[in-house]
Amino acid sequence: MVICSIRQHNGRNGFIENIVRIKILQDRSARRISKPVISFTPHILDQNILDTQNHTPYTSTPYKEVVSNSINQQTGGYKVKALIAYHSDTGNTEKVARAIYDTVNFDKEVRKISDVKDWKGYDIIFFGFPVHAHSVPEKAASQIAKIPKGQKIAFFSTHGSLRNGILAKQAFEHALGLSAKLTVLGHFSCRGKVAEQIIESLQKNPQHKAWAEEAAGAIHHPDENDLADAKAFSTQMVAKVKA
Repeated sequence: MVICSIRQHNGRNGFIENIVRIKILQDRSARRISKPVISFTPHILDQNILDTQNHTPYTSTPYKEVVSNSINQQTGGYKVKALIAYHSDTGNTEKVARAIYDTVNFDKEVRKISDVKDWKGYDIIFFGFPVHAHSVPEKAASQIAKIPKGQKIAFFSTHGSLRNGILAKQAFEHALGLSAKLTVLGHFSCRGKVAEQIIESLQKNPQHKAWAEEAAGAIHHPDENDLADAKAFSTQMVAKVKA
């Protein structure tokens, strides 16, 4: 930990009256400032930013950006960028994606996975999909393979089964298998309405009739409680990113 002074010139008088002292955890290889704490003290300033431990010039984040970052409490004091990406057949997973998007309180994007051109550059990716036959659907699975190694990711899914049922768990296990190179932070799932024609078709098959009857009970999901839980989940995942 070091204390740095940001020194700037005033265009008219050649100096400004405040010195900014920042306590930081310094990562010289990444040149990232983590969790800055800023205080102001009267001082006559010059143009340099000095490391007070060794008195050598140190290239730091621009003054305005440091101040902006310091007030971003949700991310612990540094800029974070999130992508909320989803595949949704009937709109259930999109509803959850929008709830997560509304909760994230920093630089964010929400997109269909088919519209994502580049998976790089995000501190966290929320990745959503509907459960198909207790698995990740191929359209979503093929995109997981494109995500860079080490990327922090949080999965969310919707399904017709009972919440925390075996089919939803198997789908998450499938997602884990597809994301062995990634850093998986967690998973959220909730029920979602299943199209009536699918239920009617499955009810004609004795092998799937029990599940079809179960899925019929998801007609009003995701509901307000489901979306509130999704928002709480997103807050927990953001806390893991800033930890």
